[in-house]
Amino acid sequence: MIYYVEDDDSIRELVVYTLCQMGMETKGFAAPADFWSQMEIGLQELARLWCRSEELLLLRCSSAPAIEGVVPCPWAGFCSILFGNAFSLADERWCALSSGWIVIGSERAVRHYLQKASGIARKDWNVKSTKAAVFADDLLLSCEEDGIRMEVYKTY
Repeated sequence: MIYYVEDDDSIRELVVYTLCQMGMETKGFAAPADFWSQMEIGLQELARLWCRSEELLLLRCSSAPAIEGVVPCPWAGFCSILFGNAFSLADERWCALSSGWIVIGSERAVRHYLQKASGIARKDWNVKSTKAAVFADDLLLSCEEDGIRMEVYKTY
């Protein structure tokens, strides 16, 4: 399946028609929001994260899919198509669900993130007021509207 996003109706229709005539299953969208609504996850936020020198993408969705454990990722490559190379990873083959976020990356990176995230989960963390956060082994440093916070955890 080829997903094509183009705001100009005539160009989008021509490209979709041409690809379909070549025998390729193609679907066109006028805007990234239209594409994501069709993907049935309702993308609200997107973040790129580095975890132990490996990169991950985190997607917060209005309707998180039912994912149990670490599974093959059906959304590999979608973020880079819609938002450019800044949201492209070398390995996007695996995903999992963590606190309403879809975590995408290599199997090792996703498993490591899940292990660490479970050890530092904060029930009182106001994510909407957080401007930036840095996670390290046993440490969370966050810059929030009311100041900078550093918390130390025992995750072993």
